[in-house]
Amino acid sequence: LRHWLTSLACQATSVIRGQVFLQNKLAQVYAILIRHEYPEQWQAPLTSLLCNLQNGEDVITMFLRILRAVDAEIINPECHRSPADSAVAMRVKDALREQCMGEIASSWYVILHEFHVTNPSLVKECLVSMAAFINWIDVQLVLNDKFVPAFYSLLDQDAFVQEVATCLTESVLKKMEPRPKISLIRNLIHQPTLEAGLSRRTKGRTCSPGDDMSDLVALATLTSAVCRELLVSADKLKNENPAVAA
Repeated sequence: LRHWLTSLACQATSVIRGQVFLQNKLAQVYAILIRHEYPEQWQAPLTSLLCNLQNGEDVITMFLRILRAVDAEIINPECHRSPADSAVAMRVKDALREQCMGEIASSWYVILHEFHVTNPSLVKECLVSMAAFINWIDVQLVLNDKFVPAFYSLLDQDAFVQEVATCLTESVLKKMEPRPKISLIRNLIHQPTLEAGLSRRTKGRTCSPGDDMSDLVALATLTSAVCRELLVSADKLKNENPAVAA
């Protein structure tokens, strides 16, 4: 079954091209098998896919759908119904951190860089999968000198505003101590770009039924998260050392 699923994901993707239901079902079954067998019985479910990404956009699409399914079926706390579910999620996350999260992050960057012009939908899918992983992976994998400029380059393009804003919001909401959190926000958030994006979408705009406010909502959510996290971090520092905070 493992070999068949891997072969289907890597070699037969053109057969189900455009058939979103079948792609999602394949990704779901793949993730369920990861849940039960990774890493003990199935050592390389994702590295096998990473090795085949050069085979084309169909394989990349399937890879990204599988990442989203791994989040939905295993990692996302909303799917945890018992302590056993949480233990499975921890097992899978620990194995991914040790085995291939660096390679996965590198593949995300390549996708953003190579396809933002030729295949925007693939880039949007990549950003969605990134947003699902950002809150538990090593912060330096995606908040670095390569990714941050890429985020802001995409944020200037209307096609990607919602997805990039969600990635930035997830980054801001990562759990960490107050001083590192404040440093992260200072390094990550480019205030003039964010203000310009909000201004461009609100200037002279009136809310009417049927208006698509998704971009504006995503940017407002990011702004709210930044303000809230800075205030919470400042309060923590004040409680730790009032003299220093003052």
